[in-house]
Amino acid sequence: MNFKGKIKKKEMKEKVRDKINKILELPLEVTGDKLRITMIGNEYILVEGKSKVADYYDHYIKLKTEEYSLGIDGKNLSIKEISDIDLIINGEIINVSYI
Repeated sequence: MNFKGKIKKKEMKEKVRDKINKILELPLEVTGDKLRITMIGNEYILVEGKSKVADYYDHYIKLKTEEYSLGIDGKNLSIKEISDIDLIINGEIINVSYI
């Protein structure tokens, strides 16, 4: 398959996904490449959506998606829960940035 064929196939998948989301009223962070980030104070952060852990230290956690990376700086950081689409981090969160 050539480069143009791959782009068309990806666009078609995105259109189908968007139609299904609209019909089922699913949020983008569940089926798309978008993240939903919820912070509770500076102690917890919930990341919903497809992401992979790229770096994991007690002072820094880096998550990767298809579009960008998310960096979390802090102290005593740990991943409390992880699933296919959810990630809960706790510790003293100092900074959250898009990379």
